[in-house]
Amino acid sequence: MRATHDAFGRRTDDAADARPTSHGEVGPAPTSTPGRRARGRALGGWLQVVLVVAGTGGAYATMRAAAAAGPDQIQAITFALQRDPFGPRSLVTEGPLRDALHRIDGARRGDEVVASVSASPDRVTATVVDPRDRERWISVDVTGEVRVMAPRTGRRQPTTGVDPTRLDVAGATAALRRHHASLRPHAHDPRISLLTDSDGGAPRGWQLSVEGVATDDRYRRVDLDGGAL
Repeated sequence: MRATHDAFGRRTDDAADARPTSHGEVGPAPTSTPGRRARGRALGGWLQVVLVVAGTGGAYATMRAAAAAGPDQIQAITFALQRDPFGPRSLVTEGPLRDALHRIDGARRGDEVVASVSASPDRVTATVVDPRDRERWISVDVTGEVRVMAPRTGRRQPTTGVDPTRLDVAGATAALRRHHASLRPHAHDPRISLLTDSDGGAPRGWQLSVEGVATDDRYRRVDLDGGAL
């Protein structure tokens, strides 16, 4: 029998009628079966567990690292001083500054004279000069560690010099705190430097300074007791 087709190319003879009905046609295999879906859910559950464990482990490692730093590590102390520059460990407060000056005095040689002293919340530095006009820098950080460096240039040894153990720092540190407070919230990095006589090098006052404010407000000078000069 000869096959016939309609205008669209479809067969119109009996052979076309003999094709299997939709009931007998074999369709494509299903893309998802109950077993496959169950395995997918199980895999997703395990993945969530792994992610939770990994996240917990990361948080635990972070907490261990923070705990390992400890409150006496310089990173932890410096971070605290950034928030409160007059905290209990700050070297621009009376007790810690006095202790640092005693450490500096203990680190200088017998023939060296202290020519200058400056302090920030985390460090105190003094310049010492020997009879041959050779300078050294002695610094004490907020953990009490002492470091000594030789600067490149020298200065004449002062005839009087400074006895760091006899400096009265109470008035000066109180004045620095007041100066800083008067310029908040913009003031930061409070510092204090000893003013000395240009001839003999004897101490005559303190210069107070902060950052973050206008130049005219940045500096103040006080006498050795913290009174205005």
